[in-house]
Amino acid sequence: MITLIVEIAIVGFIDYQIDVYRIAAELKNGIPPPPNYISTYSLDKVATASFVIVAYFIVNPLMILLITKYVLFVHEMKFLWIFAIYGYSFTIFMITIILIVIPIDWLRWVFLGVSGVTGCFFIISEIYFIMKGLL
Repeated sequence: MITLIVEIAIVGFIDYQIDVYRIAAELKNGIPPPPNYISTYSLDKVATASFVIVAYFIVNPLMILLITKYVLFVHEMKFLWIFAIYGYSFTIFMITIILIVIPIDWLRWVFLGVSGVTGCFFIISEIYFIMKGLL
């Protein structure tokens, strides 16, 4: 989880630097920046992203645990198992965060979508495997 937060901070800074150099090159060639253009890099955004990621890593496994215990009635399921599965499902996002530096918006969404589907498939298949063994 900490690695993901650090990667977000590093990639955000790299994206900011790319943006600054692109605007500088356009200004050098006589192209004005877009109207209302402001490019800033703030550590406040990193702190907010850290809080969101930590909350995301605690609330979602807890909800999965509650669903498996009280909807699917698998009472032997443990929070630590789900937390570990959930954490491992996010390893694909480390690659995605690096690829998000590519400045094509629709391609960024494709990377995020593929990573989300891959992570979701991993979670479902692992929890199904555990539930199959417990039942």
